[in-house]
Amino acid sequence: MSHRLNNMFKLAYGKVRRFYYHTFRRDYVIRKKRIRHGECARCGTCCKLLFNCVFLDESQSPSLCKIHNSRPMNCRIFPVDREDLLDRDIVDRSKRCGYYFESES
Repeated sequence: MSHRLNNMFKLAYGKVRRFYYHTFRRDYVIRKKRIRHGECARCGTCCKLLFNCVFLDESQSPSLCKIHNSRPMNCRIFPVDREDLLDRDIVDRSKRCGYYFESES
């Protein structure tokens, strides 16, 4: 399987995984949010996972979500965990995410 196709499967799996977490495992999302720190750097990379979001406005810097107050749950909870940060790095490693995770104790 090509590297590009493999990355597409990883990104698709990430979208399904986040949907599963916010629909069926909210306890997991809440637990991970406790160890998530930082804030959105507004780089727009998470808006390009698998496909480019039509609501991302990159005409200014930092980028802007045109529907920020009513964005889908997958967007609201991103990143759920370190795996999500690895997914966004598939899209663009040159920009660092403003979020990071501490170890669970």
